[in-house]
Amino acid sequence: MPSDNIRIDLQDALGALRPPDRTDIVVHRADVAAGVRREAAQLDPQDVLISDVHVPDPGGRAPSLRLRLYRPAGAAPPHAGVLWMHGGAFSTGLPEACDRIARDIVAALGVAVVSPDYRLAPEFPFPAAFEDCLRALTWMRAEDGLGLGRIAVAGASAGGTLAAALALHARDDGQPLSLQLLLYPPLDDRQDGDWDQRYARTPIITSDDTRTMWRRYLPADEPVSPYAAPGRAADLSGLAPAYLCLADNDPLRDEGLEYARRLIRSGVPTELHHLPGTFHGFDAIAPDAPTTRAVVDSYLGALRAALLDDPVVAAAPQ
Repeated sequence: MPSDNIRIDLQDALGALRPPDRTDIVVHRADVAAGVRREAAQLDPQDVLISDVHVPDPGGRAPSLRLRLYRPAGAAPPHAGVLWMHGGAFSTGLPEACDRIARDIVAALGVAVVSPDYRLAPEFPFPAAFEDCLRALTWMRAEDGLGLGRIAVAGASAGGTLAAALALHARDDGQPLSLQLLLYPPLDDRQDGDWDQRYARTPIITSDDTRTMWRRYLPADEPVSPYAAPGRAADLSGLAPAYLCLADNDPLRDEGLEYARRLIRSGVPTELHHLPGTFHGFDAIAPDAPTTRAVVDSYLGALRAALLDDPVVAAAPQ
């Protein structure tokens, strides 16, 4: 059972947090969007160029997709990129939620970052968000102006689910990725018998919140695709190297641990960080805490190795 203890450097931020009203999805989205835009407006530009790109749907069935593009303020093309999906339980959030980490990545590594404004559930259940993120990845591969030789997919919470799904699709489609970076992702809609009891009162999200999330995202009365819940994939071999960061007090922890175990047993180079005394979304809630900065430094190192160096993760023994 997860520890009830919260790390000292995270306690103040958690205690000051106003619990969101998730009963009305419209109000919840507006609150999230207001907070995201307020924080984004306060960030240091860090010599990062930010622009919006609109990518049409090739089949004309879906609306144009807005991509938030972050690039180093220099003439040379970045040569490598990160597709970073925002979180929000598949039903809230904006690409601007990725502003802080995108700026950190660009400033530290000099690569491009793209964050898609994917469609949200329940109005647009699976596969809408997945198809939007796949469209963003396809655009990154094809965009000559970026010249991306290596691409990593990444995301926190629901964004991590989408990143894991893209890694599955890339393997199935024969399109290599350099890394899948998954921060406390929901990976499996199936839960064991005492899961609900163990995670009924965890901070930020509970087992009931997670159940609501899957109910909104998954189409009713249809088989669940591994591209929706990657933990359902029968075969994880051949996937891109993985970096997983899991929070202790989080109903998503156990499925993340199981996914990491399966990746390792399938021969996928996998780096796993399980952080005691943390909770879902701790890094977004306490971005300046030492715990968060250590985690960011850690996955910046994994991205650097995968995108810019001879990949350390990919070179791990099989």
